[in-house]
Amino acid sequence: MSAREEGIVKGRILIIDDDVHILDELSLFLRRHGFEVLTAALPAVGLEIFLQKEVDLVLLDMRMPGMDGRAVMDAIRQTDPYTQIILISGTIHNRDALELLSAGAFTFFSKPLDLFFLKHTIERGLEFTRLKKELAQLKGETI
Repeated sequence: MSAREEGIVKGRILIIDDDVHILDELSLFLRRHGFEVLTAALPAVGLEIFLQKEVDLVLLDMRMPGMDGRAVMDAIRQTDPYTQIILISGTIHNRDALELLSAGAFTFFSKPLDLFFLKHTIERGLEFTRLKKELAQLKGETI
């Protein structure tokens, strides 16, 4: 039985960001705090990982070459309405943030990131996912 199956790992987080320094910093921090972390520096690679692996939460950069974060978020939402997505961006305007929250993002963070607040938000996002799935099961919906 894997550590994930035994409940030792808090959750599997996928980070999609074209900034390798952010990938490294977030990965190290989240692993130290009990999360399993998958990373992708390209949006298409991140989507491929998402489709192949069971992911509990996605940290998603909004501005990347080739495919912006909104397109990635929409693709994830079409595949899985339960996985929470936390958007991260160096520049995000309030109107854009509200639109993205309405489109299904759990929340967003501006760079530079407050790692401890982000960790707390990830934990809340994972709990929200668990509750959404539990409610869907009670309603008899397939997950």
